[in-house]
Amino acid sequence: MTNTTQTTTATPIPPADSIGASVRALNIILEQISGAKVIAALRDGNACSGVDTSLWSPAWEGARNFRDQFILTLARNTRNEWRSDCAQIVASQPKSNHESHIARALDERLQVCLEFAFRFFIPRQICFLGDALMLAFESEMSPAEMAKELAGSGARTRGAHETSLSALVLGASGMHRYQPERVLASVH
Repeated sequence: MTNTTQTTTATPIPPADSIGASVRALNIILEQISGAKVIAALRDGNACSGVDTSLWSPAWEGARNFRDQFILTLARNTRNEWRSDCAQIVASQPKSNHESHIARALDERLQVCLEFAFRFFIPRQICFLGDALMLAFESEMSPAEMAKELAGSGARTRGAHETSLSALVLGASGMHRYQPERVLASVH
């Protein structure tokens, strides 16, 4: 009896071929930008280094009707990851260190989320993400505090540029709901 090893490679998802496969691929991408390993990658200079970029385009194309859901889930996951970080900080750090460590954890989680967005999203989607992050964190801090954290983290994020930061601030302000022409103009 011979023992042969078989290597398997991931086959790319054909664009728009299967909504289910596309959503599963987006969930894999969400896992790739979660956890402690992504914070280590952020500190090494590239939070998106663990993202399988070959999955992104076909998954995004195939999940057309679920794109908004992905962005909302990304915002909620960012909040949930930060809450988990906070619980670990409270359990392991002296009380005098809580405030600074919690603030750093928030900044790191926001930078991971925004680095991903600045790399893979168009301005309209970044705008929506800004709004989604504001809503995800509304029970954690005041809108003014969150907008300040978001703007600060955005400015420190790798890949940030004027267009993406403008879209992020517009989304965080909520003004895109009242001035949709600004969002449409930011697409090109």
